[in-house]
Amino acid sequence: MHRLTHIYTGNGKGKTAAGIGMAVRFAGSGGKVLYTQFLKDHTEDELEILRTIPQITVCLPEKSFLFSRELTLSQQNEIRQSCTVHFEKMIRETADHAYGLLVLDEILLADHLHFIPHEMLLYFMKAKPENLELILTGRNAAEDLYGYADYISDFQCVRRPDWSRISAQPETGTNPESGSP
Repeated sequence: MHRLTHIYTGNGKGKTAAGIGMAVRFAGSGGKVLYTQFLKDHTEDELEILRTIPQITVCLPEKSFLFSRELTLSQQNEIRQSCTVHFEKMIRETADHAYGLLVLDEILLADHLHFIPHEMLLYFMKAKPENLELILTGRNAAEDLYGYADYISDFQCVRRPDWSRISAQPETGTNPESGSP
């Protein structure tokens, strides 16, 4: 079976959530999922729930990095090394194990910032196993990747609370009447 490639990009919220939703849906139908993140600090709440689903393997880089515009050249090189090594590991994992879905969360931003070799990502998209569904998320997807994607979704921000001076709200589930989850 030929599985498809998805790109979720744009400046709006929801790209990671779309990738997670696809992972849960794929696992729910009995498929085996490999999920990873680039340029995040590994404290996201969704990681805990994903780890409870037996069909989903969460594999994160050894060290976490949050992107900042004020990185030194040494920090940039460290992030580049870490992201490249981790991406190589994900390629090996999909070749060595029977994963049906690979979610590369924020790899498109890592690619845009030159933290992974663009040619490596392009080659992987061209040569991925036919039985592997591939999801790439992140802002600033390079247009030359589009030719290798079956689905391209561009998430656009129309409004943000901070534009109208409303502070961002926590993404926790609390009951407003009782103050508890």
